[in-house]
Formats: sequence, C-alpha cells, structure tokens
Amino acid sequence: MTEYIINENLILEELCNGKIILRNFNTNKVHLLNKTAAYILKNLDKSTSELSRLLFENLSNNINISIIEIEEDIKLTFEDFINKGLIKPSNLVTKNNLKYAKVRNLYLEIISLCNKQCLYCYNKENISKYEIIDVKNIEEIIKQCDPKILEGIILSGGEPFLYENIEEIFILCKKYNLKVAIVSNGSLIDNKKAKMLSKYNINIQFTIDGYNAELNNLTRGKNSFESQISALELLRKNNFKGFLNIRTNLWSKNLSYKNIKGIVEICEKFEVLRLDLVEAKKNGSFNEILLESDYKKVKSIIDKLNTKVNIVYERDIEEFKCELDKDLMNIEFGLRISANGDVFPCQYFLDKQFSIGNIYHNTLEEIIYGDKNKKIIDLISLRKSFIKKCTDCVYGDKCNAGCPAKAYLNNNNIFTTDGSCYKRKLDFANYYIKLI
Repeated sequence: MTEYIINENLILEELCNGKIILRNFNTNKVHLLNKTAAYILKNLDKSTSELSRLLFENLSNNINISIIEIEEDIKLTFEDFINKGLIKPSNLVTKNNLKYAKVRNLYLEIISLCNKQCLYCYNKENISKYEIIDVKNIEEIIKQCDPKILEGIILSGGEPFLYENIEEIFILCKKYNLKVAIVSNGSLIDNKKAKMLSKYNINIQFTIDGYNAELNNLTRGKNSFESQISALELLRKNNFKGFLNIRTNLWSKNLSYKNIKGIVEICEKFEVLRLDLVEAKKNGSFNEILLESDYKKVKSIIDKLNTKVNIVYERDIEEFKCELDKDLMNIEFGLRISANGDVFPCQYFLDKQFSIGNIYHNTLEEIIYGDKNKKIIDLISLRKSFIKKCTDCVYGDKCNAGCPAKAYLNNNNIFTTDGSCYKRKLDFANYYIKLI
C-alpha cells in the first residue's frame, strides 16, 4: 500500500472527553473521527493488513466483527480521506522504467501561504492555506526531467521565503547544476537571507508598482515599499551578483511618466539590470486595468527615458507564438506545479480545469503524454482556425492568436484572442516598415 501522510494544514487532536478530531488550522473546520478513522490516521505508516490485524485485536472483544469486514472498512475509509483531501501520498509516484519528461523549466509554487494580499493576485483563494512541496519531492521532480533539457527552476508561492528550509532547495539545485530564480514580494529578505542569496548566486524578481510608498502600497499593501527598498540595500551590502529584475504591474493609477521614471531610477541606484513592465490582470475583485489605447502611452514613456536599464514591455515580436502550439512530441515544457502537486502545461494557465495531473498520482512523463494534456494541446493547435478575427488577419500566421492562457484569463474562453491584437498589429507594422 502507498504510504500516506495527513495534509499539512490538518492536525489530529484528542479532546478531554476522549474523542479524536481532525482540525483544519486555517479554517478551524473540524472532522469528528470514529475509532477506525482515528486509528488509521495515527498509524498511516502501516499497511492495510497490519492495520486490519491491530484493529481486529483491539475491537473484536467489544464488537462482533470479522477481520475481513475491518479490512473493507479501512479501504473505504482511506478512499473517503483521499476524496476529501485529508490525506495524500507521502512520496511522488516513481517507476523503474521511467522515461524522462521533456521539461525546459519548472515553475514550482513551493508553498501556498503568502504574507501579503496584493490587489491583482491570481492566487488569492490559496494564499491562506498551508501546503508545501517538500525537498525530497522536489528532487524526485528533477529526476523525472531530462537532464539534457532541464535548465532551471523558478521558485514561487505564495511567498517562497515563508518556506522554512529554502536553503535546502538551493543546495539541491546546485547538486543538479540548475539555475534558480525566485519570484518574491521582497518583504522578508533580511540580512541572513541576503547573505544566503549571494552565496548561492540566486536570481531574483520582485515587484515594485510605485516609485514611492504611497503609490506602491496601493496594490502591494502596507509597508511593502519600505521593506523592498530595505531588501535591495541588503542585497547590495552583501555583494549580491545574481541576476536581479524588478517587475512593475501597470494599472489605471500608476501609469505615468513620473512613476515609471522613478522606478527606473530605483533600478539604476541598485544596479538592477532589467525592468519588466506588465499590464495588471483583472480578477474577481480587481478590474482597474489599462485600456487598449494605453499601449501607445507606455511605449511613448519608454522612448523618452534615457537609461541603461533593459526595459521590457510585452513580448518581443519573435516571441508571439505560443510554445504549446506545436506537435506534443516536440514541446519542451515550462511546467507550473502548484503547492498541492497539481501540474499545468504552462505557468500562465491558472484555472484548475487546465490541471493535467498531479505529481502524487502520476509521473511527469505520464502527465505530459496523458489524455488531459493531449486535449489541451489539440485545442491550442485549433484556436486560430476557429477565431474569425484571426482567419481574417494578415498577421495571423505570425502570432497564432496570441497567448491561450491570457485569452482564458480575459474571456474565460481559449477560443478568443488574448486582447493584444491592437498592440501586435502596431508592432508588426513598425517591424516591417524598418525592413523596407
């Protein structure tokens, strides 16, 4: 029998009356357990046959029940626990005849918890939970990827610096000669962490939305700006040499020359090499996104800035095609793996319906070449042919309808464009004018 563990956000408690409960310490929801259920959860390391024998010895004097009935009860109880998400396998599925998965990069949400609540966060429903991918399972994930293809790992969350033993992940990645990048809010980087980041030459990205505290903290939360500037100072003090880039999520209240110039000056002061300007995405509670016409305004602001900082806004013209718009066997995936083990074909697919499997149930090879992923890849390949806007467009063969994940995020439908047609047409036109 597969060895199971209780999910990280649950704890067994014995009440003063002798009753055993399973408490979710995030929601405070309680499951009252009968004797069989309590005994199973206390002895998850034992096999079904061992549990049956021990329970039979424990119960047979009091209840007229056979060992076969007990074993059947245990199996049903296990299924119920799994279906309700109370327990999960302690180790990833492995196989002796494992074939490597073709993965270029791994985007690992190593912990679900976060210490901030950013206005436009895509992961709000999970940030109050406590789920993690432990180090031994991260190593198993790495082992399942083709070492000739896998380049690096991006650690995200939640907030990755809430992960208690994050240094063990750095040591692990060094063992496998993998590049490591962290996507963080920057608020938890103290002197100790800054030293550690310098020691392992980790690449870092964190988000600054405003050049001052008043503007930045509108989206990032109280004291965010102060803690981020402190983090930059500590990294410089500890001679940080990794690649550092800042991301700015543009929205209706921070799109101005003054703000972007101010953020560029922060980059220059702390020798940040790259600034990513990204349009904030709407979610259930945030919809103050940029208008289509704001694209020219952003481009105009960038053109006016005289800086050595590499400012990246939207994707370069060569990158408009989706990596997933290929034959399945030719794709080198950039998988997103959430803290509960769900696998997505790309880090930009966020909705649960695009989960193609779970690392606790199947190997990465089985997940990538499984029916769920095949269906998603087939749908992506068909998109352009079913979107009239694309079939009528002279640039249709250049962008293949844009990003399917962004299309779903904006419209709840991948058989729509991603909302960037206007921008791409402008860029394509300028591109071809320069060639003439």
